[in-house]
Amino acid sequence: MSGSTTTGPDLDPARLGEVAGVTFRLCTDLEADLPSLWAVQDASRAGDGELERNSLEGMSAYYRHLERCDPLRDLVVAEADGRMVGYTRVEWNDSNDGERWYEAIRIVDPAWRGRGIGARFLAWSETRRMGIAAEHAAAGEGLERVRALTTFTFDGDRGGRDLLERTGYVPHRRFASMRRPDLDDLPTAALPDGLEIRPIARETAALRQVFDADIEAFRDHFGVSEGTDERFAAFVEEPETDPDLWLVAFDRDEVAGAVLNGIHVSPVGERSGWLDSIFTRRPWRRRGLARALIARSLVLLRDRGMTSASLGVDLKNPNQAPALYESCGFRVAPGPPRSDEGGDPMIDTWIQLPDAPSLPGLRFRMFDPAHDYDALVDLLREANRADGVDYLPTVEGLRSDHEHGGEYDPRRDLILAEVDGVLVAAAETSVRTRDGIGFHHVEGWVRPASRRRGLGRALLHWTEARAAEVARVDGRPPTRALTAWPDEDQVGATALYASEGYEIVRYGYLMVRDLADAIPDLPIPDGLEIRPVIPADHHRIWEADEEAFRDHWGRAERTEADFDRWFAMPEIDTRLWRVAWDGDEVAGSVMPFIFPTDNELLGMRRGWLEHISTRRPWRRRGLASALIADSLRALRDAGMTEAALGVDAENVTGALRLYESLGFRRARTGVSYRKDFTAD
Repeated sequence: MSGSTTTGPDLDPARLGEVAGVTFRLCTDLEADLPSLWAVQDASRAGDGELERNSLEGMSAYYRHLERCDPLRDLVVAEADGRMVGYTRVEWNDSNDGERWYEAIRIVDPAWRGRGIGARFLAWSETRRMGIAAEHAAAGEGLERVRALTTFTFDGDRGGRDLLERTGYVPHRRFASMRRPDLDDLPTAALPDGLEIRPIARETAALRQVFDADIEAFRDHFGVSEGTDERFAAFVEEPETDPDLWLVAFDRDEVAGAVLNGIHVSPVGERSGWLDSIFTRRPWRRRGLARALIARSLVLLRDRGMTSASLGVDLKNPNQAPALYESCGFRVAPGPPRSDEGGDPMIDTWIQLPDAPSLPGLRFRMFDPAHDYDALVDLLREANRADGVDYLPTVEGLRSDHEHGGEYDPRRDLILAEVDGVLVAAAETSVRTRDGIGFHHVEGWVRPASRRRGLGRALLHWTEARAAEVARVDGRPPTRALTAWPDEDQVGATALYASEGYEIVRYGYLMVRDLADAIPDLPIPDGLEIRPVIPADHHRIWEADEEAFRDHWGRAERTEADFDRWFAMPEIDTRLWRVAWDGDEVAGSVMPFIFPTDNELLGMRRGWLEHISTRRPWRRRGLASALIADSLRALRDAGMTEAALGVDAENVTGALRLYESLGFRRARTGVSYRKDFTAD
């Protein structure tokens, strides 16, 4: 529940202003008001063309178990001639990605829209939410989190969307209902080996096991996933909760994944089949389990007399759920999807770091994609040039990386430090799975004029705290590692990591080669051929490269987001790539890149050899040498005078010796640091 004990004059609904024929009041008896609250909500959903309609019983179960909302203080209703025509309610929650959301819902009967009720609801809810946030700040609660006003609207409510945009809210996330209009010609998919579907008994322990698995699976998704007793109670009391319709896959005694199906009954008695929750826990992902469960769910619903099936989806789901559902015959339902709107600016943009140096005008805040790219690129370029790091990003390239960052979200994982409004430092963290362990990479940048003042250390501590926060909710095993890859010549960074308990675990080299030197003429091994890269082959080339690197040190498990990011890079030119084929199989590849902005700013003409790989069956035949030599000629023909690449100093396939034999020399040394920790 929210913490205020008094309403106060600014929160008195009677002071919301006049709307002809409408009065405002606080909720005084929740049980008495629930039927009217539900009727307004149902009218709103129907008027906005929403596919999913809640029931009074379901709404009652939800309201009985509210935890951070007291309806007698946090819910205001609007009435006309004694009939409820709208309501607003506030609560707060801590999101999966480390923010604190002060949330509001505003529901107005479509027949009463356009009269100013929604605007008055929004004003009251903002005052109430700001008050709750102030109480939290005074108590020292949640200061490490970005705090935001959030709300949502259905896209069918055009006036509501216009109101939010006029008052400073920006679209933050989009959700949709998807529907399969018929249950004919259903897809089939085998259950992965070692798993079995078992019935779930209608008893607390069995229901709780499934509920807890569901909560865990969604902790790396957008939103709030808290498995409290109150939320479990609401889940059990939901009228659509019917374990007889569930399909739950077990791996021995562990729930691997499930589809929690339900049959929803509309206010007029129409029955519809819904796949209410579809989840796969992380250890069992990417094995086809979700597809197999969905296919069986469609058969189950058909056998129960349903003629169609529906589900809800986050359109930016990190596991490409919309594409999976489309492949199973679902399509976004007619009418626009729902939008969640995030407050902008934040309630408390400025973040307090406990060990920040005492510098006049210094303040910290989270990255804002709408406004900060130019300043961030300027910071990265200045810091990297001072350190001799040949990475000078562009706004377009950095934005593309962020937009295809998978689990990484710059709004939550990238912090900025400003002095008198000028960006002087930044730091970020991101997580990847390597050898079954969550590795949290940390990196920071400080302008030369602001170094040696403690900024880097304070920012490093923030990234470590953020990594620990992510580790608590992302579903990976508790064993973790913090990693960093500074250049050996970045003496301030290497000293910082060493003093904070990081240990050196590996070295890597930047190697360069003069393209004026003779390039050997090395033939492609017999039976192989180099073919031009076409879009239809992108996935096959990517998957072959991923396979080739599986036996390399530090390999991260790749995701579809990695593929999207790679092929979205503004500088990509697959005409430079050299890909060797053995019939329909990719044997090996080299993916050269040219970064024009880097070259212009650094006064050079350098091309990069990225992702040099040979799959195991084709190794030790001279393929890599031939592909590299051909790539060097391609870069020279494109006007480059120098080629560069990176290599692990202890590469198990002898890459370092190979590159040296082809004329590359070591130019700089990178240092891999690691610091282990355990998630709480």
